[in-house]
Amino acid sequence: MKLPDFSIVTSVKNRTDMLSVSLPSWLNKPQIKELIIVDWSTTDYNLKLLENLDPRIKIVRVPNKKYFHVAKAHNTGIKHASYEHIIKIDVDYVLNPYISLAEFLKFDWNNEFMTGYWGLNKLDAELGFMQHLEGFMCIRKTFLNSIGGYNESLTGYGWEDTEIYLRIRKKLGLKRVVI
Repeated sequence: MKLPDFSIVTSVKNRTDMLSVSLPSWLNKPQIKELIIVDWSTTDYNLKLLENLDPRIKIVRVPNKKYFHVAKAHNTGIKHASYEHIIKIDVDYVLNPYISLAEFLKFDWNNEFMTGYWGLNKLDAELGFMQHLEGFMCIRKTFLNSIGGYNESLTGYGWEDTEIYLRIRKKLGLKRVVI
C-alpha cells in the first residue's frame, strides 16, 4: 500500500528529554516530510539545536506562556502543517523502527481516521510499550479544519484527544479505527 506524505504535529513544554528520544524514530520514516514542533514556552532546553538536525524539523515558538494549553498548541501546529495528511503525536511516542508506517496505517483516509486508545494498555502485559496511546491520531487536515480543530475551551491537557475524536465521529461521520 502506497502511503501519502505526512506532516507530524507535536507540542512540547519542558519535556524535551522525551523529545530527544522520540524525534529520531519519527525522522526514520521516509513518508514523514515535515515535523512541526510547537514550543509552548519551553525553558528546559534550547529547541533551536533540533532545527539543525534535519531540514524537515520546523519549530513554531509560542513565547511567554506560563501554563501549557495543549489544545491551542495542537491547533497551532496543525495550522503550520504543509501536508494534507497529519500524524498528531504526543511528544513521548516512539515509532517502532522495525515496522513501516504502511504496515499499520491501513484505513480509508476518506471515511476513517486512526487513533490510539488508552484502554488497550492491558494488551501491553504491563511492560510500558503501549500505554496511554490516546495522543496518536492520523487524519486529513481538511477534516480537522472543518470541525474547527481542537476545542480550545479545554485547558490543560488530558481530555482534548478524547473530545476531538467524539466530535469527528459525530460531525463528520468518520469511523474511528484504533491501532
